[in-house]
Amino acid sequence: MGFPDTYPQCRGLWFGFRAGIGMASFGARFGILFGILFGVLFGVLFGVLFGSPVRHATAQVNWDAWKPGGSDEPIYPELQASVEDARNPFRELVVVDARPLAAFSAGHIPGARHLDVRAFLVDPPRLAGELGRRGIGSEGTVLCYSDEVDPGAAGRLLWLLELAGHTDVRVLRGGFEAWTASGESSASGGPYVEPVSFDGSLRRELLATRDYVRDVFGTLGHSILDWRDGGVWADGHIPHSLPFPLAELVQDGRPLDGPALHDAFAQWGPRPREYVPVDDEIIVLGDDPAGAMAVDGYLAARLAGRTRVRVFPGGLREWRDAGLPLTRLIDAKELRTLLTARGTRELLDVPRPDVVLLDLRGGREHAVGHIPGAVSLTTNRSPEDLEAVLAEHWPGIDRSRVPLVSYCYGPNCTRSRNGTTLAARAGFNSVLWFRSGITGWRADGNELVSGAE
Repeated sequence: MGFPDTYPQCRGLWFGFRAGIGMASFGARFGILFGILFGVLFGVLFGVLFGSPVRHATAQVNWDAWKPGGSDEPIYPELQASVEDARNPFRELVVVDARPLAAFSAGHIPGARHLDVRAFLVDPPRLAGELGRRGIGSEGTVLCYSDEVDPGAAGRLLWLLELAGHTDVRVLRGGFEAWTASGESSASGGPYVEPVSFDGSLRRELLATRDYVRDVFGTLGHSILDWRDGGVWADGHIPHSLPFPLAELVQDGRPLDGPALHDAFAQWGPRPREYVPVDDEIIVLGDDPAGAMAVDGYLAARLAGRTRVRVFPGGLREWRDAGLPLTRLIDAKELRTLLTARGTRELLDVPRPDVVLLDLRGGREHAVGHIPGAVSLTTNRSPEDLEAVLAEHWPGIDRSRVPLVSYCYGPNCTRSRNGTTLAARAGFNSVLWFRSGITGWRADGNELVSGAE
């Protein structure tokens, strides 16, 4: 009898209790009272020594343990400001409009500087100079705003200023529409700029370059947030990245509050109840850095209390243009087409030279029934295991040209996702994820074949 792993904090006390009972029996030879007292004291001591460390170890890898009762509550930073805050005459405030120049010229908050983040190329060595040239200094408070056409632009500007080293940046809640709806006046015409000095220190820990993402994707401690539509993500994404619908983080055109955003991030993971570890570094990207979004991913992560957040400004477009590996989801029909011998509709249970098909379930399941032509990747599913399988069944294969397909039991089995990441890190440029796995293969009317482990 014992407690399950889901209650590690009780395990030490349980073992201590059992040990204490044993000691009580031993002590009973010298007197029942002495035995009971000795047993209780020993049980408490054993529980304290061996219960707590297990609980803390679990909290490092289980997202649920981060919620109340796990570790410390997150700190939600003050990154948004109201129109009333902007009216404060005693505050040293620099207002910056993040919209395109045409929108700024048609109407803007009086005295606002202008920086169109959709057309701004991030060049870290020149960033401070570019900001100063636009009249944006490193002192006081900077208030960024956009409009309902692209609400996320203000959040991108916040990241840009924090990257440059500014320490007090806010986003106007509700944007330009909130300003005009409150009855405040607006100005028109082009920006008047008086250059200033920007003396902040560049914070490179907020920037993810293409090389950085290439080095860390799929590794422990790093999670990539792809804010594009799930269907677009399925057509091609950085291996091991996860789709995250930013539109669900907005209510009535405004970001949710910190606790609500925290709860949303706490549900983000590769399958139900398998969450991204709380201490992971978040890397935010999208297909086009100039694309409109409901809320900026960096701002959402910061409002949710996440402290390790980077932005890959080039996004998937830069990744794709560099010829780096992409993972694409395929269905059973496309997989069957890949595996069908030319000129026939026959599926042969032999590894094809023009496609690598890996079964991630395990040797026994593979022997009972697998997709024709699949080879089982078992043992620890490590890079060494993959290389051994390739050397045996696909020696000398051209990894830049031949696709690799990975599958598992079904859509909630994450082994196939890990298999695609393993393949991408091994040099395969075309990585295909048959996410529906055995379940999807059978549902499409296809049969399995049996064979040796």
